Amino acid sequence: MKIAIVVNTFPSLSETFILDQITGLIDAGHDVDILSFCRPKAAGKVHDEVAAYRLLERTTYFDIPRDHAGRITKALIVVAKYMLTYPGTILRCLRLSTGRELGRLTRILTLEPFLRKHYDIVHCHFGVNALRCLFLKELFNMKLVTSFHGYDISRVLKNDGEDIYRELFARGDLFLPVSAFFRERLLRLGCPADKTKVFFIGIKVGQFPFRDNPAGSGRMVRILTVGRLVAKKGIAYALKAVQQVTAAVNDIEYVIVGDGEEKAPLEALAQQLQIDGKVRFKNGMSRLEVQQLLRECDVFVLPSITTDDGDQEGIPGVLKEAMASGVPVISTDHAGIPEMITDGENGFLAPEKDSAALAEKILYCIRHPGRCREVARAARACVEKIFDADRLNQDLEAHYQRLLLGSKGSLLTQT
Repeated sequence: MKIAIVVNTFPSLSETFILDQITGLIDAGHDVDILSFCRPKAAGKVHDEVAAYRLLERTTYFDIPRDHAGRITKALIVVAKYMLTYPGTILRCLRLSTGRELGRLTRILTLEPFLRKHYDIVHCHFGVNALRCLFLKELFNMKLVTSFHGYDISRVLKNDGEDIYRELFARGDLFLPVSAFFRERLLRLGCPADKTKVFFIGIKVGQFPFRDNPAGSGRMVRILTVGRLVAKKGIAYALKAVQQVTAAVNDIEYVIVGDGEEKAPLEALAQQLQIDGKVRFKNGMSRLEVQQLLRECDVFVLPSITTDDGDQEGIPGVLKEAMASGVPVISTDHAGIPEMITDGENGFLAPEKDSAALAEKILYCIRHPGRCREVARAARACVEKIFDADRLNQDLEAHYQRLLLGSKGSLLTQT
């Protein structure tokens, strides 16, 4: 199959789930290209797979200018370049693009990669990218698949209205929310049930060796958080929890890995709480570097929250990585996370925005290493059974094939 994976930014350290999907499809023998609306803001660390699979050679950037004059100029260049070869497609695209001129220009610029190559499947990660590509279904014989991850089915609805995806629901071919929590929301918004399938994001489980080494084993306790430093990660509540834990356990180090807009406020909060001597901030890391930290830490904490602007998580991949590695995980009763973590069985959950409850969970992990060993083993089994990327990639291929074969049967047997 010829498959286009449409993303916001590529490569991105924080979106390993897309990387695993791409490399899995390539390993299966498919012709996969990456179409990215944005370039990384600055050259920096990337995951090793980007070079190993020569993924930048497979990547096309839409490079749509921000200013109106720039869009006009580039659109005219595209039209001049392809009008003689594809006059019907260009003219149909212009006719489809009714409304504001700026919309027509954007569609012409989005069209260009699809003039150079035909794709059987266009798989858009995040609903907003599917909206940008929806017009292509009127021009090409292709199937449009949309993965909903988090902000696109939470914050976007609050900002742009709950009918933003109405046309996409009517014309898209397959919708893959990353949790049952988001599937139910899509159905309430009018997404067709027979086209909507929960599709969990997996990890390469074999890349995360299980370490049977519980917390509280007589050395300094190392607590770890990995993620983008943005409000919905709830890291401020983790800092407050660590402050409370230090009243009972002094030998603690809290490592926070990631970059983002909240970094400076979080550093200031650590100082305000007088725990800056116990907290280390590290910039974003490659997957191999994160694996090493997981081998060294005792407890993993990611206290996700719903932000004031409505933003929510999917089921964070780094939680799965920690669970696979044998590290006790503490998170929150947030969005789809309880679909993976059952409190006290394969991890620990606290209410959102409750630093006292987080502190209690951390102390429990420190004081009950034997029980945490059992919880960690159950967590590994859960990830192996449900979130293995190799198996999930096979499931994704099957979805693609059914679409192309025009299967009349329902795609959905809800889990």
